[in-house]
Amino acid sequence: MHEAIDYNALGWVRKELSETLDQARIQLEEYAENTGNVSLLQRCATLLHEALGPLQMVNIKGAVLLTTEMEAVVADLQQGSVNEAETAMDLLMQAFLQLPDYLSGIQSGREEKPGVLLNLVNSIRTIRGEPPLKQTDLFSPDLHVRAPVSVFDVRAEPAREDLSSMARAARARFQSGLLEWYRNAEGNNGLNTLVEVLEHLQKCAGSEPAARIWWVGTAVAEALRDGLLETTVEAKQLFGQLDRQIKRLMDSGENVFDDVLSDELMKNLLFRLAQAAPGSESIRLIRETYGINDLSAGHL
Repeated sequence: MHEAIDYNALGWVRKELSETLDQARIQLEEYAENTGNVSLLQRCATLLHEALGPLQMVNIKGAVLLTTEMEAVVADLQQGSVNEAETAMDLLMQAFLQLPDYLSGIQSGREEKPGVLLNLVNSIRTIRGEPPLKQTDLFSPDLHVRAPVSVFDVRAEPAREDLSSMARAARARFQSGLLEWYRNAEGNNGLNTLVEVLEHLQKCAGSEPAARIWWVGTAVAEALRDGLLETTVEAKQLFGQLDRQIKRLMDSGENVFDDVLSDELMKNLLFRLAQAAPGSESIRLIRETYGINDLSAGHL
């Protein structure tokens, strides 16, 4: 899902990290008893910043996120811009208690799940007046890995048909399937049409970025059709975005697929597949390819 945690490096820096975080916590405790001494907050912020370096080095995403938010709220306390200072300090103390447990669990071999820290992170962000993060914000599959040869073979001869005409026909059929699905959520006809169109687009793809988005979109449609994934407003919105991708293909060709917009759609499609129940070979292959976990029974 992201670069692997460096467990060896974590073992080397764990003691130093614990001491740094302990010292930062002590500074906060002393400030709580003497709120007139703002220099204690400065020292706390400095120590938190020192802890960030090792956490980033060993690539513990959840700990980096929480520590970053902790440092930010301490800075806000220094500037007097937090309306509920006591609540902010209570949240910071919770974070100082939860962070070492999180690190200990990872060092003992527990899989990292940044989502377990999300409520606390969002509570801190709320105190700071920042919008809450969503689970998808913590989801970071590696989109740079190559798609399997069965999905896109660079050695294969590209399709010779007119791309714009093919995309126009595909979009008309795709929109027909969307309409059928929206009108009759209990039936499979609309989703079957979406699967067929996306499969055809993948087979006709002349570039890997295009092929992979149709491949993953097909798997999401199959998961919805087969009851492996719940039909939600968010899921329907993703197919609206896939429709817009077909229009981009029709108007501009496949070069536009190697961009931030396509990557964001890919990430959200993969997030839905990570939530799907097991039972599909295509889902298994996609999870394996992009290193994403099964989120159907747990958190990120």
